[in-house]
Amino acid sequence: MVKLNLEFLRPLIRYLPEVRLPKRHVPFKEKLMWSSIVLGLFFLMGTIYPVGVSKVDLPPGYQQMTMIFASNIGSIISVGIGPIVTASIILQLLVGSGIIELDLSNAENKALFQGAQKILTVVLAIFEGAAVTIGFKLGHEFLGGNWAVTHPLVIAAMFQIALGSILLMFMDEVVSKWGIGSGIGLFIAGGVSRRIITGALNFLEWIDPSRFPGTLGVIPNFISLALTGNFQLMVLFPVIATIVVFLVVVFGESMRLEIPLSY
Repeated sequence: MVKLNLEFLRPLIRYLPEVRLPKRHVPFKEKLMWSSIVLGLFFLMGTIYPVGVSKVDLPPGYQQMTMIFASNIGSIISVGIGPIVTASIILQLLVGSGIIELDLSNAENKALFQGAQKILTVVLAIFEGAAVTIGFKLGHEFLGGNWAVTHPLVIAAMFQIALGSILLMFMDEVVSKWGIGSGIGLFIAGGVSRRIITGALNFLEWIDPSRFPGTLGVIPNFISLALTGNFQLMVLFPVIATIVVFLVVVFGESMRLEIPLSY
């Protein structure tokens, strides 16, 4: 079996930015502050579009992808945490299968692994940024018939999307070292929570139906129908189903089973 040695990456790793571990105890309030700042930046990045790219309607088949990978197609986080997760999985599989010989219990080898993961994340971010830009033809509305892969605005869009994913990598590092839990988990939870809240409580159509057509949330929609004497309890089914799934997951997380295992 061919063995890979990652030692050649050490000179490159020295030049990679790194979020330092805190040398003191970080109070809970400070952890909460850092986590809140990072989550706020994540939501903000989801509203920023590359130069020359307008808001693109996402095909329905990609709705689940945006939640799983904490992304927003068309924005600078179009690929979200995809490169981070993919790089981690690839390297863990290579180390686990013995193709890459690294003892992760050793501090130097662990640092080498993390540095290699960062480099692979950058490479994948560039690749996936280009794939999303070309696949969705981002900037087509602005460029029209002049859209081409080699157009400077299209190349700039690829770079900005890749940069957005790279920034998420460092934001994940900030949360992991200075905040609460994992940044990746925070981004996914934040994206899902936002969709649940807007899907259940969005009342923008009441304000201006011409600007926000068809965006009424489940609960305001039920109230609107009830005011006209049309009580449709099935309208509330998505909210009820979400609550049931949440309770089942919480119950499952709280269960502890002692299962005897043999090698």
